[in-house]
Amino acid sequence: MDREWMRQLYLQCRSYITLDRALARALAILVFCVGMLIYNWHFVLEPMHRTMALPVLVTIVSFAAFYELSLRDVSSGAVLAAILALWGGAAALWLSLILFYRPLPNDHAPLRPAGDRSAGVCAAPEGGMRVLLGRDELLMSGKGPMTPFRIGTCPGPSLRRGAAGLAVTGFGYDDDGTVIWRLRDNELVLLEGEYLHAHRPDRSSLGLYDRLEREVFYIRTLTPDTVRIRGRFLCNGAPLVAVSDSAIDIGERRLSQPRCLRDGAAGLNYVPRVVER
Repeated sequence: MDREWMRQLYLQCRSYITLDRALARALAILVFCVGMLIYNWHFVLEPMHRTMALPVLVTIVSFAAFYELSLRDVSSGAVLAAILALWGGAAALWLSLILFYRPLPNDHAPLRPAGDRSAGVCAAPEGGMRVLLGRDELLMSGKGPMTPFRIGTCPGPSLRRGAAGLAVTGFGYDDDGTVIWRLRDNELVLLEGEYLHAHRPDRSSLGLYDRLEREVFYIRTLTPDTVRIRGRFLCNGAPLVAVSDSAIDIGERRLSQPRCLRDGAAGLNYVPRVVER
């Protein structure tokens, strides 16, 4: 086919197709704001998280609206009206949630399987449980109670699976080994201070957060035999162990390679040297 003819065809098509950069930018900002709201919606629903999450989200959206409207040379009065409308909408949402939304309570209700996909490097043992910590997969026998891991001399959470769902019992420690909170069959009991609160975004998940909304402990029942755990774990004399979805950080050391681990008599100890001191 003639190259010159192809070139002319390309130039002709290009003359008909023009990109409205302003529209593309506005759509990109809109998609970003809507995506951010959807991603953080579970924080907006929870009253303790809402006090921080909703103002932060509205502030970011207000700056995005101010940026877009300023580029379009909209009058300052219209810009102010748009920002006030955003904050008014946020206030209306806040009031609606207070009046009509009832979050799940901090109680003994078991964690039900969510039906999430849980592909991994190893399968759960028959009649047992697979516990995901970072990229580690701990294979536990039986229905519990079982303690999948330890941090030095401090045991991790104990899991017990029943017909109605999963029950979690355990303690949270500070860096000198003092017990500061307790989970008793999924219910949070504070033993020191009032700076932690429990959040149950759905009937499959349980999270503990501090006043700055930082995650202290999180557990989710993915399937009847698979559980995901995250959190920050302390124990007397042991470095901080931070467990995320993708890695386990033990002080300056990071474990990020997939591992399939069988349970031991006392569970896996991530800081075994502390026991020897």
